[in-house]
Amino acid sequence: MQPDYNSYYDIETLKKELDQPAQLLRIKAIADKCEGTVLDIGAGLGHLGMELKNRNYPNRYVGVDIKRNYVDYMRNLGLSA
Repeated sequence: MQPDYNSYYDIETLKKELDQPAQLLRIKAIADKCEGTVLDIGAGLGHLGMELKNRNYPNRYVGVDIKRNYVDYMRNLGLSA
């Protein structure tokens, strides 16, 4: 039996968790260390990608996640996923 990864976290639940101040600080700290091409495995909703996009990051970002609805969400934000 295959697990249904879409049943673990819906977008709204994950967004609430990732929008917490401590998580946002962590994402900003990670973005500070990024250079070159960034492959974000387990990208979730693309918070790191959006942080880089908001900074006009000059290099390529690609977000990858196992959940199709997260990938669709990132693509709707204009991120490569």
